[in-house]
Amino acid sequence: MSSSLIVVVGLVLVVIGVVIVAITRRSTSAIIELPVRKPVKIIDRLYNRAALEKRMAELPSSQTVHVNRDEVIALMKDHIFGQDPVIEDVVDSIWGNFLAENRAQPVGVFLLAGPPGSAKSRFGQALGTALYGAQGAKAFNLASYSGSHSGSGLFGAPQDHQGGAGMLSEYLIANPRSVVILDEFEKASNAVQRLFLDVWNDGCFTDHKLKRVVSTVDTIFIVTTNAQEDQMTALAASYKNKPVELEERVREVLKHDIENSVLSRIERVFVFQPLDRIAFAALVGSFIEEVAGRYRITVTSVEEEVAYRYGLKHYGEKIDGRAVSGAVVKDMRADFIRLQKTGVTRAKVGWNAKKNTLSITADT
Repeated sequence: MSSSLIVVVGLVLVVIGVVIVAITRRSTSAIIELPVRKPVKIIDRLYNRAALEKRMAELPSSQTVHVNRDEVIALMKDHIFGQDPVIEDVVDSIWGNFLAENRAQPVGVFLLAGPPGSAKSRFGQALGTALYGAQGAKAFNLASYSGSHSGSGLFGAPQDHQGGAGMLSEYLIANPRSVVILDEFEKASNAVQRLFLDVWNDGCFTDHKLKRVVSTVDTIFIVTTNAQEDQMTALAASYKNKPVELEERVREVLKHDIENSVLSRIERVFVFQPLDRIAFAALVGSFIEEVAGRYRITVTSVEEEVAYRYGLKHYGEKIDGRAVSGAVVKDMRADFIRLQKTGVTRAKVGWNAKKNTLSITADT
């Protein structure tokens, strides 16, 4: 290497060194100029810690219900008729479970037996509304899960299988504090029924498609069944004032339709009693209010003849609530629409004896 080239290289290195020193000094200066602040925990920086700890200790836990027991019972009795003992027993069981410390299982698992249309699902909806508001309950029809591998629709498909997350999984992730209604449970396959053992025993289950554990600790399960409906009706009549004996007999009968291991995990079993005439009239009135409410109309009165006329068609040993509801909608919807169009917000429901038909008029 020539001497001139060595000189050039040396000069270049000197220049580079000077630049590095200048940059370092400037960077050091910038670092030094940054404000110095001791690390302070956000609690101490923003809050009065002592006052905060005292106040936050009063915050309800996730297991606390923000409504009064008596209020829940009253709200349910506004929608469920002729089943007062069932309402009170279920709510009392729920309250006892809410107060239990270190609970690791669902708030409650209850089975309601009785003929179709006897308001079993409506019971679950009313309970969810009373506890958690209008969106507080969700029904799943277990008749759709009669196949041995159909449980993936509820709990999610295995990772190596086609299919998505389970519908029950997705609902509980979004609504952990809610009422889940499992309609027609007896129609689910034995394999699907057994899947609920983990749900109820462990207070959680795993959705493998989501790769997530889903908690059921804050959930209430209402299981409904139409199985052995004739026997259920007879047992309800025979043991009307003997709830303990009635539950024992009903559990024996249901062993033919629900696996015993699953049935034994259900906390309480109830049979809906047949409605008496006054309870039937209350049911009709509630359906009328529901239809009117769709059109923002308040029903101020219902003539007794209206309930009687519906009773002639629908009242008996077995009352199909869905049929009664459907009849009320069919008979009254057009009149409520007519009144709504004229700005009416209050209406009376009566019976026109001369025309032998309903008479729905504005209450001015």
